[in-house]
Amino acid sequence: MFIHIQIIFYLLFFSLSTSFAQSESKAIVRAGKHPDYIRVVFTAPIDILNKSSVVLQSSGVIKIDLKSVKNLDVQPIGLLTENSTIEIMKGLKISSKDNLFFISYENIDDISVSKLSNPPRLVIDIYSFTKKSTEEPGKIAEIDKELKEPIVTQKIDTLLLDAGHGGDDKGLLGSSFSEKDLTLSFVKELSTLLNKGGKKVILTRRQDHLLTLKERNGVVKTKKYDLLISIHVSSRGDLLIYSLNKKLSHTGQSHEENAIDYKDKLLVFSEALGKELENVVTVKSVDIVPTMFLGIKRLGFLIELPNPNKFNYDRKNKERLISAIVKAVNSIE
Repeated sequence: MFIHIQIIFYLLFFSLSTSFAQSESKAIVRAGKHPDYIRVVFTAPIDILNKSSVVLQSSGVIKIDLKSVKNLDVQPIGLLTENSTIEIMKGLKISSKDNLFFISYENIDDISVSKLSNPPRLVIDIYSFTKKSTEEPGKIAEIDKELKEPIVTQKIDTLLLDAGHGGDDKGLLGSSFSEKDLTLSFVKELSTLLNKGGKKVILTRRQDHLLTLKERNGVVKTKKYDLLISIHVSSRGDLLIYSLNKKLSHTGQSHEENAIDYKDKLLVFSEALGKELENVVTVKSVDIVPTMFLGIKRLGFLIELPNPNKFNYDRKNKERLISAIVKAVNSIE
C-alpha cells in the first residue's frame, strides 16, 4: 500500500513539474505603433524575463534571448515556430532561429528596453530617426493642441532633474548595471554640481521607487522650473539628446514670428556638450520629440547616457559627463 502511494505521489509530482516547466516556456508578443516609435511587448513568467537579454546588433537587427522559451505566440497572428518568420505589422518582422528571436524593421537606429514586473513584461521601444512619421494629420494636430502656452525664460535658475525608471521598472539591464540605479546616482551627482554653481534643483525621485508615467508627468507639469533634464541610458555607446519641446509661441501657435525655436536650443546644447566631451564619447542630437512628457511648458531635454557595456564609467569619465552637462546648461542661457 505504501509503495502504491509513493508511486502515485511521484506521478503527481512529475505531472505537476512537467506542467510547470511547460508553462514557463510560454511567451506572448504584441506590437503597436506610436508617433515616434514602435513598441514591442513580450509577456512571460518573471523568472524568464529576468534572465532574458536584448541586443541591437550592428546589422540593425534586434536579438532577443528568452532562455527557455522556444515557441512564441505572436498575437493576433499565431504561433512562431523554430526557423520561421512572422510579420507582426507592416515592415516589422520577428523570426526564430537556434532558440533565439530576431526583430527586423526598416532603419532601426536605437532601442529602449524595460523590464516590468507587474505584470511581467519585456518592453522594447524601437526608434527610427531617419524614417518619416506616417501619423495621420488629425492625430498630430491633437498632440500639438496639448502643447499650449509654453513659458520660456532666458535665465535658468531652477532645474527639474528626472532619473528614468525606478522600483520594479528596472529599465535597461546589463552585465554589471541597471538603468534605474545608474540614472539615479548620476542625477544626484549632477544635482550636487549644479547646486555648487548656484542653481536650484528639483528631483522627480530621490530613492529607488517606481513613478508611474502619470505621477512623473504630474511632477513635470506642476513644479516650477526653467529647464527639465530627463536622464536615461542608451543601448549604444553614444550619448543621445532629444528635445522635449516643439516650436511654439506663447499662444501655442507655431507660425508666429515670435515663436521660440526649441530646435535651436537643442542645437546649442548638443554642440556645447559635444565640445566638452570631444575624445570621450560621441554626442548626437535627435530630431524627434518623445511623447513621454506631452504638454511640457518649459524647455526640456532627454539625455540617453552611453551604455556601460560600451563606455567606461570610471570616476574620471563620469565626472567629465556631469561637468559637461553643467557647462552645456550654462551655454543656453
